[in-house]
Amino acid sequence: MTFHPRTATTPLAAVVLAILVALAPGTAASADDGSVAWSVTPAGADGAADARSRLEFQLDPGGTATDHVLIDNASTTDETFRVYGADAINTSSGGYDLLTADKTSTDAGSWVSIDQPQVTVPALKSAVVAVTVAVPTGATPGDHSAGVVVSRVVPQTTSDGVVMDTRVAVRLSVRVAGELAPALAVSGLKVDYTPSLVPFGPSEADVSYTVRNTGNVTVLGEPRLRVTGPLGITLASAASGTTQEVLPGQSFTVSSTLAGVDAALVDTAVVDVTMVAAPGPDTQIPLVSTTSRATFAAVPWTGILAIVVLGLGVWWFLRQRRLRRVEGESMWAELVEHAKGGDVLVTRPGASDRSEGSASALLLVACLLVGGAVGGAVATSGSMTAQASGALPGGVATARLSVPAAPTATSSASQAATASATPTAATTTTTTTSNGTTTTTTMAGTVRRPASGNASTPGPGAGSSQVLSESGSSSTPTPTPSAAVLPADAIWRSPSGFTPAQWGLVSVSGLVLLGAAGLAVRAFLTARAAQVAG
Repeated sequence: MTFHPRTATTPLAAVVLAILVALAPGTAASADDGSVAWSVTPAGADGAADARSRLEFQLDPGGTATDHVLIDNASTTDETFRVYGADAINTSSGGYDLLTADKTSTDAGSWVSIDQPQVTVPALKSAVVAVTVAVPTGATPGDHSAGVVVSRVVPQTTSDGVVMDTRVAVRLSVRVAGELAPALAVSGLKVDYTPSLVPFGPSEADVSYTVRNTGNVTVLGEPRLRVTGPLGITLASAASGTTQEVLPGQSFTVSSTLAGVDAALVDTAVVDVTMVAAPGPDTQIPLVSTTSRATFAAVPWTGILAIVVLGLGVWWFLRQRRLRRVEGESMWAELVEHAKGGDVLVTRPGASDRSEGSASALLLVACLLVGGAVGGAVATSGSMTAQASGALPGGVATARLSVPAAPTATSSASQAATASATPTAATTTTTTTSNGTTTTTTMAGTVRRPASGNASTPGPGAGSSQVLSESGSSSTPTPTPSAAVLPADAIWRSPSGFTPAQWGLVSVSGLVLLGAAGLAVRAFLTARAAQVAG
């Protein structure tokens, strides 16, 4: 594993010290600073390299052990190398690194002693160096990590004054006997979520958190990130697919971007770090895991804006419709008041009103069809039926409205005497068509003839009507209902108005819309969860 150069400034000489550490598991760690190439690997006492990737020791407090490393000089000149121990640390991104030469080791690196701290290796030759580890009596149980570092005694200096200290090292791990307690912790979970410009569309979430080894055993952990919505439904997830080695007492920060996160108003980021192994001596160690959660706001602002605009449009439409209805009711009340004092001619463009009412009904039905097509269709059918029964004939019609005065006490006897001979007039309507023809219709009362006729002649009787031509001749009597005249609000009503039954259907349609929306959201979230799980 190769680590990037690290630089430090020397205050007195103003010289930059760049360090490159190579730790390659399973193979010899090698370096080449441009003029000299060398490598180091674990070896036996006979000087033969073996297949080990690190030096491992399992000792009691106060115990010692010795092992060997092989230094191979691959250059064509004799070179002198410095060999020493250094504590291991985790980098900020989770890598494995060693303390630089200018820093003092306080853990396993300080337990290492080298029989030849400075060794000269001939060109194209190798040398074996003994490494001794002495565990202090007060060492804590668990894993302690370090490394055996090999670097040139005389570092390379570049033309611009930069001193390059190139190092290679072999990992060294010491497990001190005692109680082993693996433990992990995730802290500092932060989420930065930017909603999508597409209404209710998914977006990306930038997640960062810190992984800390709070136990005394080196842990190989595998992190997994997921985002859940309401009811714990998984909206998006991602697994790193790789493990990271966390040293005891060490920590590092992980940053990742999770795509396809749906905006569900309130989302929850969940980080799971599962221990998959504990590198070191073959010891039975329980596997542990840790979880951290953080709730963040995921508001679909563009979707809310679209709903607000749609709601304002619906509010404006209903407001305009209500204003037209209030205006019509006010006009009708005024006409009734005037009609009580005498005949009033009312001119109404019936065809135009029907067109306006039909347009309003169609717009309302179009809104209902979004979530409840069945309920909207029924409401539309009822609206069209109400228009057909309550609208006046097409074209411009002139109606004469007569409201009889209330009977007095003096005329009650005479009216009762003549009731059987001449029925009381109820409503007379005179209609003038576009070609000048005048017809008169009398409902539930005595037929009123034009001026040329005999007004005293009784009509066909109650319960019938008669249509007279302009010359005064009568046509065949047409039967009419003998019940009382229909109330005014059943005759004069807005063609686009809904009856209570129709409003009930609209309410049912609204409930269907809400239910369908809920089922659609549930199906969508279930499908997303299945897709993420797959």
